[in-house]
Amino acid sequence: MDNQRKKISKTFLRVLETLIDIVALAFSLQLLVNTYLTYDNIFYTIFILALCSYVLSAVNTGSANKLPFIRNIVIAGIYFITILVMIILKESGYAVTAIFIIYFVSAIFTRIISIIRKRKIWNILLNILLIILWLGLIVLAASPYWNDAISAMILGICIPIQMLIRVTILSFSRIRYDILSKVIKKSMAWEILSGLMILIVSFSFALTAIEESIETYPDALWYCFAIVTTIGFGDITAVSTLGRILSVILGLYGIIVVSLITSIIVNFYTEINKDESKDNKSDGT
Repeated sequence: MDNQRKKISKTFLRVLETLIDIVALAFSLQLLVNTYLTYDNIFYTIFILALCSYVLSAVNTGSANKLPFIRNIVIAGIYFITILVMIILKESGYAVTAIFIIYFVSAIFTRIISIIRKRKIWNILLNILLIILWLGLIVLAASPYWNDAISAMILGICIPIQMLIRVTILSFSRIRYDILSKVIKKSMAWEILSGLMILIVSFSFALTAIEESIETYPDALWYCFAIVTTIGFGDITAVSTLGRILSVILGLYGIIVVSLITSIIVNFYTEINKDESKDNKSDGT
């Protein structure tokens, strides 16, 4: 009973954390529109939401997992310091630079933890490159050739990317990728999707040649993607008879393939997951 309650509480905290990050992502995307960092409610909201998100993540992780717990607590503390800096240095000329440096110090700390946790060569090399890049940005931010507009522009790009990555990781955190890999191999999903991609590429060439309304190859790819996914934006349409016939063929093929792939992956995933659960129980007994 206690284990069931713990699972429910962890799931609730994870959902709440994801929702907070989605809201923070929505606010951070507004930074891409702004060309200069201003101290308005958007920035306070982003950092407060990020602080809450990492606190929830720390609670959900628990002190038993030392590195993730320490990482979340430290980053939450850094965001709290950032909020204080925004309040204290609001009227000064150093606030933007201070926030910029604090943000990338937290990013460097995260990469160091990643190196400690995943001691794989590719992960170490990638993180070392990112650390060198961010250290260079911190050094440049302290130079007289740097200004607040550059800092704001970089923050306006990095913060939305960070929140997008975080939301994506949280959204897919429950997926067992080892099981998914087995499913893809057993169900031949990769081969089927490859065939669909080849058909899309081929039909795009054909539509570019025969359709007057589709002027470029990228437009044709976009049109074929809209057909296969049944989105149907309507910004590009086929007007010729042959173009419409090709569109019908591609649409029917796409519907069949997408529905088949979805059902096959779900069924295989469930079966393999059940088999592994049975094996784990038998090993425990």
